Amino acid sequence: MPVILYIPLIYYSCKNNAFRETAEISLNRLNEYYKYFGLSPVALTDNSSPLSPCNIITSIPYPAQTGPLISILMTTYNTGRRVENAVISLLNQTYRSFELIIVDDASTDDTLFRLQRLALKDTRIKIISLPQNVGTYAAKRIGLIQAKGEFVTCHDSDDWSHPEKLFRQISPLLLNPKLICSISDWVRLQDNGIFYARAVYPLKRLNPSSLLFRRADVLQKAGVWDCVKTGADSEFIARLKLIFGDSTVHRIKLPLTLGSHRTDSLMNSPTTGYTSQGISPDRQKYWDSWSRWHIQALRNKESLYIGNSDFTNKNRPFSAPDSILVDTNAIKTALQSAHVNFTSI
Repeated sequence: MPVILYIPLIYYSCKNNAFRETAEISLNRLNEYYKYFGLSPVALTDNSSPLSPCNIITSIPYPAQTGPLISILMTTYNTGRRVENAVISLLNQTYRSFELIIVDDASTDDTLFRLQRLALKDTRIKIISLPQNVGTYAAKRIGLIQAKGEFVTCHDSDDWSHPEKLFRQISPLLLNPKLICSISDWVRLQDNGIFYARAVYPLKRLNPSSLLFRRADVLQKAGVWDCVKTGADSEFIARLKLIFGDSTVHRIKLPLTLGSHRTDSLMNSPTTGYTSQGISPDRQKYWDSWSRWHIQALRNKESLYIGNSDFTNKNRPFSAPDSILVDTNAIKTALQSAHVNFTSI
């Protein structure tokens, strides 16, 4: 039985990695994939363009669902046209009770203009514009200061979320108060319509940016993301598991996000991400460093807390390569522009 269960997934993975197909055929295969997981179908925005996170839209109307407020944090930097479909995918969520806090990290293209145009159409969108680039995690932390939701999650500015994503992720936490957070899966898609995975199978993998957590509990006991340019999602998730226990982190093994696979992204940078040879040296050094900190803190019964009142590098609990550290002066300027004042800065 288990072998039979996974045959459609293997077939889909191999098929999409082996053949270039029309947008319509790619869409049909994606909807077959969604159907396998019990997810509703989607449609192309433009039938003449390849399937991509920029060219997909909800295909059927959904009943609205409401509940506790979710604060969605999105950071943007020169994502232009990509950000519009990312935002629209959130505005089309079946779960309507959310605020979308978008922190533009000093974009030099038309990203901010596109965001402002979207904000005029939906009051749930709140925009913070930073004068200097500070990286996605410092920007998330600035956005988190403004968050009012009982729950918090994040969304990359070039990804697309299935309309059921928020509802699927918050439901287990509403049913079980012992759960601290949920996290879901994604598949990554290139602009040419070809799905991407570092290995042909599995196509579906954990989406590290999909974490949805109880704001009060996490801020009180674990704190926030490390203030670096890349890789902090993995550390944060690992820290939550150590503080609250593995059983409090609920994984939803559904492909609720289409991730944009781009050569110019942080994830694919030879310095900060993954290459054809594997993980970059600096990213590996960072992973090793926080892993040692976790082990040492547990052994010595020390705190694993990272607070949101210190954005500097001088009080770091563990080291990080210079290439991924954020300039302190840039953060000071960003905080001042966002009307945030911390005495420790």
